Amino acid sequence: MHHRNMRTTLRGFTAARRVVLAWRLLTGCDRIKGFGRSTLVACSGGADSCALALALWSARVPMALAHIVHDMRPREQAMADRDAACALASLLHTPFVEAEVAGLQSGGRNIEAAARQARYRELAGLARAHGCEFIATAHHADDQAETLLLRLLRGSGVRGLAGIRASVAYADRTIIRPMLGITRAQSEQICGVAGWNFVIDSTNADAARARGWLRHEITPRLDARFPGWSGRAASMAEDMAIAASLLGERADALWRLSSETTAGRSWSRAELRGADRLALSDLFRLCAKRLVGGRGLDRAPRREQTCVIAAIQDDATHPRTFRLGRLRVAVTAKLVEIEPAEG
Repeated sequence: MHHRNMRTTLRGFTAARRVVLAWRLLTGCDRIKGFGRSTLVACSGGADSCALALALWSARVPMALAHIVHDMRPREQAMADRDAACALASLLHTPFVEAEVAGLQSGGRNIEAAARQARYRELAGLARAHGCEFIATAHHADDQAETLLLRLLRGSGVRGLAGIRASVAYADRTIIRPMLGITRAQSEQICGVAGWNFVIDSTNADAARARGWLRHEITPRLDARFPGWSGRAASMAEDMAIAASLLGERADALWRLSSETTAGRSWSRAELRGADRLALSDLFRLCAKRLVGGRGLDRAPRREQTCVIAAIQDDATHPRTFRLGRLRVAVTAKLVEIEPAEG
């Protein structure tokens, strides 16, 4: 298909227009002009990221395509994906940049999390090197719904149930997700409209992975029984994001009631006793962020937070000490002190 015809066709396709509109909103509408909105598009070669690239290209968005090669699959498959992403960049006359990460298989138990962190780190470096303020990833409404289900099953709180954020600061760049308003099927339709043959990542079909199992065993049944549930889940995530923001404001207000100590912060126990469970839980998150760089609180089981909250709110006066991840919480008759834990 000729470039001009392909652009015209994509511009007339509703799903592509929705992606472009979301990109405009996430990059500051018309307040930022030209290359101040230059975007690095993370492209795996699959349907979703190719659809993102095609949609943005149709609107002449200043962009570059980036591919990260990693060692989670056989080298031959990984390079085939890289070549597919490069071919799309060539078709669109768009700059192509790449990086490679290795050693993921020899890491800890959560290989997927390590791979994700490594990809974002490399993408941020590529964006910085090529003058792109924004990094666009192709997470869509089905990804959002799967994420909510997984986090619900794992017992996430309000922040977890806010799901995948449409925009988040990362290092000195901003990661944006302009496709959260469209589905996986619509991504494939964008590729079809453009006549582009995307690659299929075999790891997506791996039922041994939690997300793969959910995608192939559970969500098809939900689709059949509750049509449109993924869109409703995505809307709920937006509501939970607002709730999380409000919780953050309450936690910050509680933080301002504290006094600085030698190692951490101290509160009047009476001032914290009136706060509800969600506000106190978010205060612990804020303390972890500001006192230990956000590390370790995710390893504090909810029952431990519940014990600390109960101690703050009960009538006992004897001193008690708790460990919350990398935080130490001391509750006395009149004070609550939170500081980094030793060890």
